[in-house]
Amino acid sequence: MESRSHPDAPQRLTGQAVQRGAAWMAVLAVLLVWVLAAAISTWLYQRAQDDLQQQLQHEMDLAERRLDSAFERYGALLLATRAWLHAHPGAGWRDAREFVGPLELPERYPAASGLAFARRVAPAAVDDWLAEARTRGLPVEVPYRRLRPDADPERDQFVIDWIEPSGQERLIGLDIASDPVRWEAMQRAVVTGDWAVTAPLRLANTERLEYGLLLVMPVYEGGRTTASVPERWRQLRGFIVTGVPAAELVRDAGLLDSKYDWHWVDPKASPTLAVAAPGQPVPPDDGRRGVALHDSDGHGPEALLSDRAHWQGAADAAVQRTLTVGQRDYVLGDAGRLLPAPRQARTPAGAAQRREAPVAGGALHPQLYPLHRPRRARDLGQRGVRGADRLYAGRAARPGTG
Repeated sequence: MESRSHPDAPQRLTGQAVQRGAAWMAVLAVLLVWVLAAAISTWLYQRAQDDLQQQLQHEMDLAERRLDSAFERYGALLLATRAWLHAHPGAGWRDAREFVGPLELPERYPAASGLAFARRVAPAAVDDWLAEARTRGLPVEVPYRRLRPDADPERDQFVIDWIEPSGQERLIGLDIASDPVRWEAMQRAVVTGDWAVTAPLRLANTERLEYGLLLVMPVYEGGRTTASVPERWRQLRGFIVTGVPAAELVRDAGLLDSKYDWHWVDPKASPTLAVAAPGQPVPPDDGRRGVALHDSDGHGPEALLSDRAHWQGAADAAVQRTLTVGQRDYVLGDAGRLLPAPRQARTPAGAAQRREAPVAGGALHPQLYPLHRPRRARDLGQRGVRGADRLYAGRAARPGTG
């Protein structure tokens, strides 16, 4: 039987081929558009990331200059006070009040918690100094006491001889060199002949529970700094000191901008000593190092010091820099995002972790803290100090400190 083909079959086959070809062309066009869109998106993201990186570099430069300027301003105050002491070697507390009054400390140096002179007193001369101090007509009784009661009583004492502004006279008679954190900075200042800054500590002339820094400037007999370090020690009369809360320096440096994730860490500081309460014995050193003077998102100092990817978290760009101020090294970190971080739900379990996680020297879990979670500048220091207070049983009589 002879087969016959339908006369419209070739036309239908041709039409199907054309349809299949058009479909493939459409698929290829979609793929091409997708690839092109992905390439453009990647290029735009990379460009935005590069722009953000440059912006972070710029913000880091500004913060470094502002932080250095803030320290230098207080260093200049120490230098001016030393020059006055060199010109008036026998000045007492009334003379100091007349000198400090025109300086307008609350207006020009609002962060300074006080300005004091710690006089060098030999152990055998402490009683004589105390008897003389009690004849000055001070508004308070002057006792002698050590900042750390377990300090070596046989070494020279550096006792607060006067302190301004008024209202802090209770600190007169306090041996600030009995504290190892303060004493380390004082030795460094003598060796270099310039002012130095301590590791983070608790300032004793303020009731605020926060990290502070003490700036110390050596004062020498004869009014000059000799080139010989042994000669400096022989001629050392004492130190001009001023305390500054770290939160005030954070504000001066502009590290409170919520658009960026700022970290300011002292990598060599002991978290244990940083929160040690004044008047208590020196706590055992557990070997940990790294204190966060400012930590916008709560990653903790260990995150910044050990793993950049960890402290950077979900940020699109980050800058980290080491700077030296007051003869002390700091690590400054700055991170940012191109888009706002998603808000995370706070579960009861997460809240419990936040309460229990160590603050001073401990790395907090980064997922608990979005990059741009606003925090007050003093949160870290306050929480770290309050947590450490529970380590000490009882409460020593208020000694006042520098």
